[in-house]
Amino acid sequence: MLSYGFTGHAIRRLQQRGIPKEFIALLWYFGREERCPQALKLSLTARDYRQLLRLFTQMPAEKIPSELMQGLCLLLGYRLEEFPALHHHIGRLLRQYGKKLSKLYLVLSPDNGAIITAAYRS
Repeated sequence: MLSYGFTGHAIRRLQQRGIPKEFIALLWYFGREERCPQALKLSLTARDYRQLLRLFTQMPAEKIPSELMQGLCLLLGYRLEEFPALHHHIGRLLRQYGKKLSKLYLVLSPDNGAIITAAYRS
């Protein structure tokens, strides 16, 4: 899955909760899918979160696998040559707000995969 849509409700919740679009893309790319009654839930495990921290705060942009670079650039509307700047930006977001990402989850429509809402676990 390399594209996603949003419901109006999801857009309002993302704005209200100040959830960066980069976090949505990271969850979309790295998150684990969990089936719920009448929906799907995407969230990160502790292991996924640690992997993200390593990729974006410890590993240089040049060492990131090309399929990950291409996928994130596509999801976030960046050109591939802009990936080093995107890598740096995501690393900065993770250092500042990483704990929030570790608690973030998305609820998806099982019909079309659109994001219905986003929230943080308590």
